[in-house]
Amino acid sequence: MEQLYDRLKEEKVSCKYFYQTYQDGMEPVHGYLTNLKSDEVAKRCFEAMMKFLKNE
Repeated sequence: MEQLYDRLKEEKVSCKYFYQTYQDGMEPVHGYLTNLKSDEVAKRCFEAMMKFLKNE
């Protein structure tokens, strides 16, 4: 997820990445992306995510 966030920043997509542990101290296997502020930003995020997943 962090690599995806880095790719999104390269594509000038405005979003935030955060990663936190659970209350019991265990760590999740991925972080989260937040703050996609509009449909256009979400569309750009999706396009960048698909490029990342296809290793383009």
